[in-house]
Amino acid sequence: MHTMERLSRHAVAAAAALLFAVSVAPAGASASTTAAPAKRFVDSQMPLRVAINAKRTTMQTRADRLTKVYFACRRAVDIDLGSLDRTLSVTSRMLDYFLSDREQEALNPIRSHLAAQADRYERLSTGDRLLDRAARAQARSLRRILAVAELDSCATLQDWAQNGFTDAHAPEIPSVFTWSAETLSDGRVLALAAKRLRADGLSAKAASRAAYLPFDDETPPNEFSVEVHAEGSGEVSLDTELG
Repeated sequence: MHTMERLSRHAVAAAAALLFAVSVAPAGASASTTAAPAKRFVDSQMPLRVAINAKRTTMQTRADRLTKVYFACRRAVDIDLGSLDRTLSVTSRMLDYFLSDREQEALNPIRSHLAAQADRYERLSTGDRLLDRAARAQARSLRRILAVAELDSCATLQDWAQNGFTDAHAPEIPSVFTWSAETLSDGRVLALAAKRLRADGLSAKAASRAAYLPFDDETPPNEFSVEVHAEGSGEVSLDTELG
């Protein structure tokens, strides 16, 4: 899995689940005593779930369109740096930037719904302190996503190329899409919340989606495969599975 397929979303979700795979159901807890908080948590997401379902095709279409445009731009730019390591470094950095751009593009049609969901997460009181912490963590994630300025992969690639792909002109990846201490900390909370929701009676899939929405596997954009060819000291074929 590529490192930037976000809290960037799947990355933090999967990594946090692996790193913090511990049981968090309180001793003696039963579905009857914990179902109500879980239900309140899931119910708070219903407006956003409805919006995602209504805009699903539009969201994926925008992401697909951006993908085609970016890789057309990528094919038009000659990344010939005379070094395999340097070529891969530049290619990887631009792929990281593009994935951030793609995520932003897919979420643009539901921006107002994301803002409204952040408000709901901030106000939510489930009766379970862990789920309330998860709601606040998701509110922070949504606020950070919405605060990111509009990204432009093609323009960024062209500008970097014109400046010789120097480190000084390397594109900045918005911190919300990186392994920052803040996103990792929130990721731990969400991993624990997913386990709590699972213990509360949700299926593993439903618990995961509830904990990470809208950064779950079911919210566009979907995964895809990319083949990048760079010519320099030999041809580089980089097959990257993103998911």
